[in-house]
Amino acid sequence: MFARWKKLERDIYNQRKERFDITQIPDVYDSCKYDLLHNAHLNLEGLDELFKVAQALADGVIPNEYGINPIQKLKIGSKIARRLFGKFFD
Repeated sequence: MFARWKKLERDIYNQRKERFDITQIPDVYDSCKYDLLHNAHLNLEGLDELFKVAQALADGVIPNEYGINPIQKLKIGSKIARRLFGKFFD
């Protein structure tokens, strides 16, 4: 769990460029949700609040990852499928 959160911390902010990588927001959201469900016994302070913020941000980021209109969804889906199929035949 520590390693997962440490990696997210490293990946979400680029210190050299002084920029956040918003593509990591769904990963933060997923990690919060996972820990709230499976590690609730740890009573992690602030996780509820982080989950709410990550959820609000993810609601805006996630649809853009997969396209907003049908043409974008098709293009993105085909790129993902092409990479996946490529791994099968390597």
